[in-house]
Amino acid sequence: MFTAAELARIAPSTAATRYRSRQQLFKRLDDEGEISGSPMVKMRAPIIPESRYSSCRTTRSRACPLRVRAKTSAGRRDTAMIRLSLNTVGRLEGLVGLRYDADDPDSSDVDLRSRRAHRRHGPT
Repeated sequence: MFTAAELARIAPSTAATRYRSRQQLFKRLDDEGEISGSPMVKMRAPIIPESRYSSCRTTRSRACPLRVRAKTSAGRRDTAMIRLSLNTVGRLEGLVGLRYDADDPDSSDVDLRSRRAHRRHGPT
């Protein structure tokens, strides 16, 4: 009943994660002799329904509604950041900290020839 109450107020994936955490807790308590048998032995994990939302990554990034007009340098920069974020599931902090140096490509995080980005540096 506790899991059913959770499903009424939180996302199914969160409820499933919490279920598995409680399951491990009771298993450990049982293994250590703190309780006699886990109360979750015959319980089933919550079913996580398939998401009805499609991400921009599953479709072509050019068709993404977040597309920016790339006619200006700021527009090209924004488009590159959006595409990089969608294709790598990168966090904003990682994107902002990327370094590019045209004079010294070895110290850059972005390689334009191979169209790759690699974060080598820690947070700035």
